[in-house]
Amino acid sequence: MVVSFNTTSRSRLLRPFCCLLLLVASQASLALELRADRNTVPINETLRLEIRSGGSDSLADIDLSPIEKYFEILGRSSQSEYSMVNGRTEAMQRLSLTLKPLATGKIRIPALQFQGKRSAPIDIEISQPVQPPASASDKSVMLEAEVDKSEVYPGEQLIYTMRLMYRVGLSDAQISPLQIQDTEIVELEDISYQRKINGTQYQVVEKRYALQFKQIAQVEIQGQTLTATAGAKRGRFGFGFGVDPMRGGTPVRLAANAITLNIKAIPAGINPLNWLPAQELQLREEWQETSSQAEVGQPITRSIEVYAVGLPGEYLPEVFDAAIDGLNRYPEKPAFVTETWSGGIAGKRKDTYALIPTRPGTITLPAIKLAWWNTETDRAETATLPSRTISVKPGAASNTDSGVSTAVQAVSPKAGNQKSANMGNPLQIPNNELSTPANAMPSGNLRSWQVATLIATLGWLATAFAWWRHRAATDSPRLAPTGQDPQRALKLVQRQLLAACKAGDARQAQQLLDNWWFAMRNTLPRHTIQHKKAAQTQDKSNWLRSIGAVELCQAIDDLEQYLYAADSSKETWQNDALAAAIKSFRLPGATQQNHMLPELYPTPIKDPLASAGLTP
Repeated sequence: MVVSFNTTSRSRLLRPFCCLLLLVASQASLALELRADRNTVPINETLRLEIRSGGSDSLADIDLSPIEKYFEILGRSSQSEYSMVNGRTEAMQRLSLTLKPLATGKIRIPALQFQGKRSAPIDIEISQPVQPPASASDKSVMLEAEVDKSEVYPGEQLIYTMRLMYRVGLSDAQISPLQIQDTEIVELEDISYQRKINGTQYQVVEKRYALQFKQIAQVEIQGQTLTATAGAKRGRFGFGFGVDPMRGGTPVRLAANAITLNIKAIPAGINPLNWLPAQELQLREEWQETSSQAEVGQPITRSIEVYAVGLPGEYLPEVFDAAIDGLNRYPEKPAFVTETWSGGIAGKRKDTYALIPTRPGTITLPAIKLAWWNTETDRAETATLPSRTISVKPGAASNTDSGVSTAVQAVSPKAGNQKSANMGNPLQIPNNELSTPANAMPSGNLRSWQVATLIATLGWLATAFAWWRHRAATDSPRLAPTGQDPQRALKLVQRQLLAACKAGDARQAQQLLDNWWFAMRNTLPRHTIQHKKAAQTQDKSNWLRSIGAVELCQAIDDLEQYLYAADSSKETWQNDALAAAIKSFRLPGATQQNHMLPELYPTPIKDPLASAGLTP
């Protein structure tokens, strides 16, 4: 078997890029799409074309006459898929066609139309027949391997294809797994078609793999092996590849040819930490707000997406991380998507930020640039998003310096725990708007029971205030003085909270948990929590759930059920669970250098060069 390097595969992989990006971004957004398993096909082979349509209407009635001008339709199959997206059921219809080319040359399958939807056209090149292997005349089963490039950089995608060709029935067919040391191997979508060799029709199955090498060296890929039984007589039930394995046959064992590759060093002057080899890379941004003018204190949502063909989503870096004067930035957890198809892999990274202007006037967001290496042209390129200018108007007057939320929630503690949730909490400020105005008092003379109630209430308040002063002086943590590092206050509160958990004091832990919550919020940029909308709409549990702190939410729920359950059915408190959740909590947007707690969502970085010793 002869080793072949497919020189047309590189451009072939780029052609489905636009369709692939639509698929990666949102499959639910597809209207009508055409996808071919290959964009170059020899005339003696068949092509598989898939038609996709969003919705529940079957594609059985779609007009295929534009396709029949260039291909003979040998077979068709349909499939319906249903999925849940944001609580909605979405449907996808697929129609797969097996096509036989009628003539060589470059053709364009025009746009298809179906129920008001219109697809994009597809360009297909029909090439000359593939020459058969020299020994094909007397072989009923053949196995060969090829790659699309003879040399690659570390981390660059290479497509390895194992091709099985057979003209007799096969049963019990097994192919050994592809194993290459120090290499990322991703199995891609299989391709099945027919090929005519020396006048004989062969069935062809291609198994494809995307490879990314880590070492700089010469690598030999050992060919995969096939074991099967060939030529068994056809039985009534047609087991296997159309044969009955119980009715004879010849054992077959074949090995594909070995392939030697050269993994070359990255170009001089390129920082290995910034090495991004890809066939295509794009930047895109989205703004949630449509208003052209922002307001101080009002959030603006910006999303930046990085697309790359030939790299998984987890390899792609964050590109918007610079501090901007007059603008606070709060990143959400990044989203990674990796899509595979027969031509390789494509990745997407999406970073979403809440941007809060802190001053009126004009704020300029600098241009975003991402350097990458184009493996198709073998040269450095830079993807760019242009700079943006935001006009900010003054915001409405609000108490933005208190650094605390004034929301108050009413609770009904168990008997024996009748004290205010705010009591002993020096981090909370009472909401003056909840005070009863003087003109709300009922008119007329006070009755004796009202006087007695008032005296008893005042006495209870005096006792509670004295008790609070005593507990606050001995147990409760203090706010850090103005100008003191908020991290020191957070450390103090957390130490007290863990001590209360260890002692099993649920009531004290509940109070200190509120202190810890506000102290932790104060360590974040103010806009992330203190903005009035967030303070009004998100309590402690909801915010923690929104950032993925599930274990801590469960521990808090357990504590509150123990303290406030109306039926008093919960008699035990899992104090160790709360302590463990507090210790493992990671603050969003923090860094190891500037905060006591490390990042909540550390960016996963896979460095394909680490094992090659290229990292400085």
